[in-house]
Amino acid sequence: MSTPEPTLPIEQGSSFWRWLFPTKSKKFNHSDYHESFVFGQNAVHLIISRSLEQIVQYSKPGGAFLSADLTTKLAFLKYVDMFRAFLDIHHFQEDLYIFKEASNRSANTALFQQETEEHQALEGGLATLKTLCEGAAAGGDVENVSIQKIHEICDAILKTMSGPEGHLAREEAILNVEFYRKYYTEAETKKLSQDIHKIITEHMHRGLSLVFMIFHLEDGEKAFFDERLPWFLKTFLFPRWAGKRSADVWKFASHPRFDKNQRAVYEAATDDSVA
Repeated sequence: MSTPEPTLPIEQGSSFWRWLFPTKSKKFNHSDYHESFVFGQNAVHLIISRSLEQIVQYSKPGGAFLSADLTTKLAFLKYVDMFRAFLDIHHFQEDLYIFKEASNRSANTALFQQETEEHQALEGGLATLKTLCEGAAAGGDVENVSIQKIHEICDAILKTMSGPEGHLAREEAILNVEFYRKYYTEAETKKLSQDIHKIITEHMHRGLSLVFMIFHLEDGEKAFFDERLPWFLKTFLFPRWAGKRSADVWKFASHPRFDKNQRAVYEAATDDSVA
């Protein structure tokens, strides 16, 4: 009996999304859907860490934010708010569909007790980020936004998340491929993927969420998506979604990509194309 080709962990219930996201893999020869799902899960963790590092570095005392012009400051606040929405979504997904269910299946109700408590402890800081960033953007009061507060909140989150004993590492140590194979069938893992991706549109534009992910991955890491996303999405839809934010915003991402006209795109312009 042949092993089914892995698919990208996204909602598979819609024929539209099934068309946008094909199922065959080339370079990433995952043996089953569990491996693909864990790859996607850990990629999200990597994106969270990288975006936090970007924010903490730029907002540090005496850092670049203080001397930036108004346009750049506003772009940075929009970037911070995208990160906030991205992390909020991730926590909602884990709280609703992963922590409780995984604890029940493994018959260990305390399995994610520390992680759940940390999510709750971070809620206040994330709410403050939302208020600061959206308030400044809406009222135009960018100069008086408390960049120190933004730095303190994001630095605290980064410290919670990072390190070999940090929040993300502990989750990955538990929610590995072996765990999913032991407690979830492949069909159940696909259903889990559908459920957690339905939450995205409740809190963030789904296309914008994808752009945020891609712009925090190196080319080698992005190859996982290169093989699954059709040319139409990468060529036409991706720039439209990226265009919901200015290039000034995306420049704060760790790995943004632009064409020769400085338009945010899926594949960066090569030296030949620029010439």
